Amino acid sequence: MALFDAIQYNFTAGELSPRLKGRSDLAKYFNGAQIFENFIVRPHGGAEARGGTRFVAPAKFSDRNTRLHPFSFNVEQTYILEWGDNYIRFFMNQGQIIDGGNPYELTTTYTADQVFDLYFTQSADVLFIAHPLHPPRQLTRTGHTAWTLTDITFTSQPTEWKAGNYPSTVAFYEQRLYWASPPEQPQTIWGSKSANYFDLTKGTAQDDDALEIAILSDQVNKIQWMSPGVDLDIGTAGGEFRFGSNDRRDPVTPTNVRATRQSNYGSEAVMPVRIGSTVMYIQRGGRKLREYGYSFEADSYLSTDLTIFSEQITLSGIKQSGYANEPDTIIWSTLNNGNLIGCTYEKEQQVNGHHIHWIGGNQCFVNSHAVIDGVDKGWDEVWMCNERMIEGSKVQHIEFMTSGLREDQDQGDIFYVDSGLSYSGPPVQRVGGLDHLKGELVNVVVDGATHDPKVVDNNGEIPIDQQFFTSQTTTTKIHAGLQYESYLKTIDFEGGNPIGSSQGKVSRINEAIVRVYRSALFEIGPDLSHLEFKPIGPNNFMDTPPELVTTDIPVTLDYPHSREKVLWIVRRLPQPLNILSIMPRIDTE
Repeated sequence: MALFDAIQYNFTAGELSPRLKGRSDLAKYFNGAQIFENFIVRPHGGAEARGGTRFVAPAKFSDRNTRLHPFSFNVEQTYILEWGDNYIRFFMNQGQIIDGGNPYELTTTYTADQVFDLYFTQSADVLFIAHPLHPPRQLTRTGHTAWTLTDITFTSQPTEWKAGNYPSTVAFYEQRLYWASPPEQPQTIWGSKSANYFDLTKGTAQDDDALEIAILSDQVNKIQWMSPGVDLDIGTAGGEFRFGSNDRRDPVTPTNVRATRQSNYGSEAVMPVRIGSTVMYIQRGGRKLREYGYSFEADSYLSTDLTIFSEQITLSGIKQSGYANEPDTIIWSTLNNGNLIGCTYEKEQQVNGHHIHWIGGNQCFVNSHAVIDGVDKGWDEVWMCNERMIEGSKVQHIEFMTSGLREDQDQGDIFYVDSGLSYSGPPVQRVGGLDHLKGELVNVVVDGATHDPKVVDNNGEIPIDQQFFTSQTTTTKIHAGLQYESYLKTIDFEGGNPIGSSQGKVSRINEAIVRVYRSALFEIGPDLSHLEFKPIGPNNFMDTPPELVTTDIPVTLDYPHSREKVLWIVRRLPQPLNILSIMPRIDTE
């Protein structure tokens, strides 16, 4: 037997496909994990347990489709819009907008079955809306409780637009408002007069006249999305196109416009995400996230598959995507199986790591999500509409993911529970407001310390253990919500065989060092049936705030030899965990 030391330097590749188990020749193999659930890939390399989700309000209906969409006037005035069965509700500053004691609401004609087919683009206080079965509309904001939804009145509306044949996509580009893809003209685009968005009077005499163009290709494939940048990038069901002038130095005019194919992958009808000059879109079939952008090296547009090393994550299909810029660049997507996934993306640093997130609760299913600039600057907010079973009935909750533990945050503010709420004030015997979790067992954190779980009673209350308060306790911070765990299973470590690879050889991990950053505790072992609890600091037991430590944690393991050299790391208690690297010592034949 040979003894050797291995190391996993980082986790920037996220969760890897099981099809890569034989690819220890790849650099990404050593930067990934076999399981990466409820951890976030940080671009610096660490695996950080995600923050919990904070409950805001129930959705209007518990049994109908609900879609969230962002509305951003600027980085300080951002809203979440709840689109449901013939209504819109509104959220801002981490709360629901209330008017006259009730949720502020607009009536619409969009049914629950249609809300995920809506396509949006925004200019200042106006959101433009396309749907093939409804006339083009605009949602206008003049105040927090002053919104109007109206049909757009065009000058010279195209005769092709009629009931059941309205545009399905909309976008701004070079001071024109473009509409595209009604069912009977799936490859046609209409552009307004320059700086006159509602005038579609076609002409060729003036450069600012409105225009109409049909994409010419070997197949008639519906335009699925449009994304403005240097060009107007377009995705159809059969390929990706560049729409613009013949010479990029010139603006588009009725006589100087063309659409040229750049790739042939095809797109789903999912609104894309633009990061700088790059468009992230969902390939036809819904299983691949592609990075579409210009490559100077290739002197052409490329569509790179960002899910090629993690294809198992998106097998159920991607239904919605959004983009968080702070504190890290993460593309968030909702899957058809109810999971939320993230792709941490820093192209310059070669970071492309996928992570899976399931939300706490009985049969919890993420129906929709949206991302906006956060109330806490430097932290974008991921909002979700989460469906779960409570007391045997289906409910839908509007929630947002918290940041976990930030550098500038008091330890009492740590929030690692789902669908949770907080209390801050004098010591109390009971905490209420948990009506949305009646009958559920919830985790409780008091001033940063984990207390015993409690069951929410019929009044939406839980008791708070009093023996930990003293006469000197004047204020307290209490968080209560559903439990969720974080799971990481490493790759099969490589190295140490004097005559070649150690893959497939009988081995045993005798010990390991786990390097952590501002962490409290974890469990570790060779499988989920043999986990050892590892408190990190000196005060890591129940009812006492744990010391958050940045250090190397030595672990001694005594388990039988196996052909798989892996470690599981699990976080169950509502405390922070940020794994930087793992250094196992392995005895192999």
